Amino acid sequence: MKETNPIEQRIEAMADRWNDVKEASQDVRVIRILADEREMPMIDAFIWYMVGLDNLIDDIAFILDPLFTDADTYSLHLLQALESCIREWNEIPKEEGIEFVPVDWTPDMNLAGKKNASTLFVANFNHLAKSLDLEEGVFTVATLTFPRDPAKAKEVQTWLENAIKAGISPQVRFLVVDSAEHPVFNKVANVFDEQVYTLVPDLDMDNVMSQVAAMGDPTDPSTPYRISFVNMMNAMGKNNPKEALKESKTCIRIAKENEARDPGWGIQVVVVNLALANDQLKTKNYEKAIQFADEAIEAADALTDKVDPAIANSISGQACMTKAAIYCYPKEWEKALPFYALAAEKYEKANNTVMAIEAYRMAGFCSAKSWGADTVDYLVKGFRLGEFADKESIKASTYAVLIRQLLDKRYRDEISFEEIDRIASGIYGDNWHEIINLLWKQSPDAEEVLMNPTERK
Repeated sequence: MKETNPIEQRIEAMADRWNDVKEASQDVRVIRILADEREMPMIDAFIWYMVGLDNLIDDIAFILDPLFTDADTYSLHLLQALESCIREWNEIPKEEGIEFVPVDWTPDMNLAGKKNASTLFVANFNHLAKSLDLEEGVFTVATLTFPRDPAKAKEVQTWLENAIKAGISPQVRFLVVDSAEHPVFNKVANVFDEQVYTLVPDLDMDNVMSQVAAMGDPTDPSTPYRISFVNMMNAMGKNNPKEALKESKTCIRIAKENEARDPGWGIQVVVVNLALANDQLKTKNYEKAIQFADEAIEAADALTDKVDPAIANSISGQACMTKAAIYCYPKEWEKALPFYALAAEKYEKANNTVMAIEAYRMAGFCSAKSWGADTVDYLVKGFRLGEFADKESIKASTYAVLIRQLLDKRYRDEISFEEIDRIASGIYGDNWHEIINLLWKQSPDAEEVLMNPTERK
């Protein structure tokens, strides 16, 4: 039998639990996995494991992940995603050894409920399960990837409540994932306690990461380094700064002992110090956080001429960004400004355009907060970089916020509206101004994000 690693062992244990709980009660229709945020990557891996052909689960699972906009339209989006899955199965050539059985199913829009928007999907999925004609005890599973967003919680709950009321077939199971830190489905689970089964995975992530870290050649310095690094991160997660500092010293010692033969180890010195700096922010120990950030910057500067310039500048930019962000927490904008500006220069040298834009945006933000004279200059530098960035990457960044900040300033002495229009329309289209305003309304205030980092999770 093939030996499995700690991650595979836990996924297979989850599969065993799934097989146990899916038939825990004849009334169960929804299985809700309630997991810690640190467990979510493992839960994602388990969900993809379920759709594999060679695993411990006999059920037929579909991962349906359309964008959730509202409870009224979600069923239609789910059906479109499901139809795409069925079409792919029927049309894409199969690998040798895979038995192909075509699925005879198409969505029926006449199954929509007049007063229940969830009925459209539930009824269609029930029909799919019937057409698959699986043997008794094998279920057709709809994995619904709802957003774990408190702002959407009410509508998400409404859709799932209505789905249960619509009558999920006994041959069907819905699978949803919920966050233990910010649960969305508590109300549904309580109201429909017989139909909703809550599975708490309890994956013991501290040990799994330690076990994975310990795998490998014990004589290779990367093995004890990985163990100490994982122990350090675990200690931080448990708010144990003394243990974290102890493990960090081991990490740095190993890195420095091996840096002469492999300069890449110097990067780990930066990484460890940045982790320590961020850990100090949790207790608002800004002085200590700055100390670790300074050590990270010093270690990053030492990488110059030792590693690839792009890597060295990116690492240095990250260290400068961290120090600048630390100053922003107590609103020391003037102290933060030069480090954002320096980070922007470093990222430009590394050809990391998106991060350079963000650094310039924050430099402009801090300059405005401290009544600096260079606010527009920083924003213009960041804006002009957008012309050379990948369009999709730039759209996913805070570039729109930078544009709005720029437009709110007296910019015409440094850049013309015609240039702004040319670059912005090349990224967002001719109606870029409307798009910028819409994105601005949907974005949290920059200062609010800085002062409330937990809101970014």
